[in-house]
Amino acid sequence: MHLADDASRFDVSPAWQAWAGAEQALGLAASLDESAVRRHDVELANAFRARLGLEASDSAIATWPDADSDDLRTLTGAGLVASGRAGRARVAFHIWNDEEDVELAAGALSARGSRASRARTR
Repeated sequence: MHLADDASRFDVSPAWQAWAGAEQALGLAASLDESAVRRHDVELANAFRARLGLEASDSAIATWPDADSDDLRTLTGAGLVASGRAGRARVAFHIWNDEEDVELAAGALSARGSRASRARTR
């Protein structure tokens, strides 16, 4: 890469150093079996749903009613990534997640006595 002698040399992305790593990461992602990844993700989401007493689904995304956002605050307060949409809490499981992540999320909600975890006892 040739950089200009004037200030325009700074017109390049500061992330260009990551390109070498991105090539390797994209190669790894492209080599994965899509069906196996989907199966893994859905199995984790269903394990999470089971812990909360929710019905199984064919989606890696689990949602449940959370109109007051208490469950969402509990999850994010525990350092977990979650979101809320239209009065529902939402978590999604991906290839980098494992059973420990299921336990962390379900455990945080169970410890607080969330609406979702209370549904299991009804």
